[in-house]
Amino acid sequence: MLKPISGARSALLVCTILLCGITSVGGAEQKTKPATRKDSAGGWQMWKSETTKKVYRVKIDQDHFVAEWANVPAEAKKQGAYIRSECRRAGNKWVGTTRALLPCALPGAEKKTRTCELTLRIEVDSISPARIEGAGDSLHNFDCSKCQVLETGWAKFTWVPEGKAK
Repeated sequence: MLKPISGARSALLVCTILLCGITSVGGAEQKTKPATRKDSAGGWQMWKSETTKKVYRVKIDQDHFVAEWANVPAEAKKQGAYIRSECRRAGNKWVGTTRALLPCALPGAEKKTRTCELTLRIEVDSISPARIEGAGDSLHNFDCSKCQVLETGWAKFTWVPEGKAK
């Protein structure tokens, strides 16, 4: 759930909203074809963020990267919450946007929430059978009452195949 944030809580929110980012590893592991694990129906694979512990359904092909939040909590699901990232290949990495609809707590209103739509930047820098790494916009300051991003930063993330997360 989004809350008006400042300081240390911003790092947690950054990864929560973003699928937890991506970093510039330089693409050393990335060749012409993305390295992927054998996966379930439709080419989707399950990956877990080492930062937020969120699980994402990920589909990668030659020029596209798509990730969707899979383990949405029941209460958030009732409010329509989602996180979806879509990227296109740009050289050695994938560049795109994360669109999210997330509940946040209204300031001064006990147990009162609203859902806010967000669009943030994301880059996937390295994909191997064991890791997905990248970075993305992170929220440092957010006004829930206006659903307005006041300040962002750039945060790295790492995902590992579900079941192999620490």
